[in-house]
Amino acid sequence: MTTLADLARVERELRAEYIVGKSGYVPNELDWADTIAAYIKTQGWQPIETAPRDGHQVDLWAEDCRFTNCWWRFGRWVYEVYPDQIEDVKEPTHWMPLPEPPK
Repeated sequence: MTTLADLARVERELRAEYIVGKSGYVPNELDWADTIAAYIKTQGWQPIETAPRDGHQVDLWAEDCRFTNCWWRFGRWVYEVYPDQIEDVKEPTHWMPLPEPPK
């Protein structure tokens, strides 16, 4: 399980690598977000408390079932059942990033 403390540690390590590294390149905040997002993708299911609540789609685990392509909207987790029909996900416990599409 990855905690926010783990992510902060990874960020510190990455920043140190870039600042002390040979490239001399200091990434901007979007680079950090991408790097941390890539790290999270390797971690599997995460506690729901760490899920992004910014509109990004994620998979959720609730009621012994996986709900795909869910997002936080108006203070609750939702998913699209049919086009133009959105329903709540009741009491999710875990989340994970969407998998990469096939190549």
